[in-house]
Amino acid sequence: MKKIILFFVLLNLKINTVLWNEPYIGCDWLPWCSSSSAGALKFIWKIVAELIKYVAVVAVIALILAWFMYIFSWWEEEKVKTARKWIIWSIVAVFISISWYFLINLINDAKIDL
Repeated sequence: MKKIILFFVLLNLKINTVLWNEPYIGCDWLPWCSSSSAGALKFIWKIVAELIKYVAVVAVIALILAWFMYIFSWWEEEKVKTARKWIIWSIVAVFISISWYFLINLINDAKIDL
């Protein structure tokens, strides 16, 4: 019940802040608390940037495991094919996550309004 009440109080703060441009006293601790919706959008972009970092870390770990799969396959055809697929897809995931991370940081730093 406390979580539900807290959710509606925070929702009310957000609605009043965005629609009527009424910043509340003590609203500075909320990441989306600003006189416009740009604060909330920037907050969401930062969360996405953090998630992309974790995706990149998982992709690098998958790449390392794939190399170990390749090394310890003992040249058995089926294991080599599986290891190559893992290597290719983990390299693709690393490049995609790095490019998206730089793109999101470019948008955050350029202060482009979407």
